[in-house]
Amino acid sequence: MPARRLLTSLAAHPPTKPSTRLIAPYTHTLTSIPSSLRPPYTHTLPQENDGHAHRSTLNPRVKFEIVHLEGQAQGQGAKSVDAWQEWANGVLATEQGRQEVEKVWKETIAELENIKSSGNQIPQIPFHSLSSHLGKSSTIEAIKATGSVVVRDVVPDADAVDWAKETLLAITEAGGRSLFWHPSLVAARSNPSVLSALSQLSSALLSTSSYITADTLREGIQPRRTEPHFTSPWLSSRSLLSHLALSPPLSELTVSRLPPTIHAATYALLRPLFRPIKSKISFYHASAYLDPANWVLGLHEGESDLPHIAGTEVEMPSLSPGDMIFHHTAIPISQTQGQVFLPVHPVPKGGNEVWAAGQRESFERGLPPVETRVEGELAVVEEAGRREMIGSRAGREALGYE
Repeated sequence: MPARRLLTSLAAHPPTKPSTRLIAPYTHTLTSIPSSLRPPYTHTLPQENDGHAHRSTLNPRVKFEIVHLEGQAQGQGAKSVDAWQEWANGVLATEQGRQEVEKVWKETIAELENIKSSGNQIPQIPFHSLSSHLGKSSTIEAIKATGSVVVRDVVPDADAVDWAKETLLAITEAGGRSLFWHPSLVAARSNPSVLSALSQLSSALLSTSSYITADTLREGIQPRRTEPHFTSPWLSSRSLLSHLALSPPLSELTVSRLPPTIHAATYALLRPLFRPIKSKISFYHASAYLDPANWVLGLHEGESDLPHIAGTEVEMPSLSPGDMIFHHTAIPISQTQGQVFLPVHPVPKGGNEVWAAGQRESFERGLPPVETRVEGELAVVEEAGRREMIGSRAGREALGYE
């Protein structure tokens, strides 16, 4: 991630005006960070139930250590098998499995064609009324059908921008290498409002309570591959992703697009299994190329384009610092880079205790989480984490301490 460029764009971010779009706006201004300070920092984290009170005390204290990750990529909690690849190998091994995939593929293409004239949009819900909205089954079904939802003003803009600035400064100091346990990241992941939104959506969409993944800052939003589930895409393992926006879009011209339908997730997961019989140039009309009759089952290696998605996409609502977006893991998102996000993905608690223990071990050793490690890669050893560094009970529960 180009930390210096993103940090420069944040430095020019003006003081935030009071919000007028929600009933309970926040009034706040950004404060400049003295140039004499150099990361990393020691923070005073929010106290129990501190809500949005995120004002940190900055002291340049901790020194980074750079190490090779040799022999650590298979540590506790590592996933040794690609869930999608395991599913694909199994389903292609039987005639019944292949027939089922072909049937769902045709049905999914038909659903995508229908969505082009539906007028669907991405739902947007103010955080202060999230609970009341999710109390209605119609709202939950609409989110499930759309595949994504934006939750507005989960934390104040100033707090989100400060977390980004402080972490990007530290990443720059560490030579551009990723950090996972910087105090600002720990504060963001343990923020009661962030965890409340995460908990409510996990319960509504997945019917489960969840741990939270520890990640570094990311530029843009990246979908992930999981195994398809034909009864309901939301029953796939780790089917929900969540991102907290920590900066404004780099430009007002920055527009992200995504299909407002859960069928797009199923399509993206099935697409690598199918290939066209004839290429686009073989047809006078593009619709003939897209016809299911022109597509046959055959595992495609490498990146796959998504031609049947064209015409279904809508503009993703512009995200301000402090907003969150929740979406199905496989929903394809076309976007321009330039906005800083913190991934805060939920991981269902049932059956993932070993994974959670591995993540806590990484925290306590100051090492990157196991799933993010690349053997032989240089990585930063951060300050060893302690339970008391997590400033809320919800944050400790999300990391599996309580």
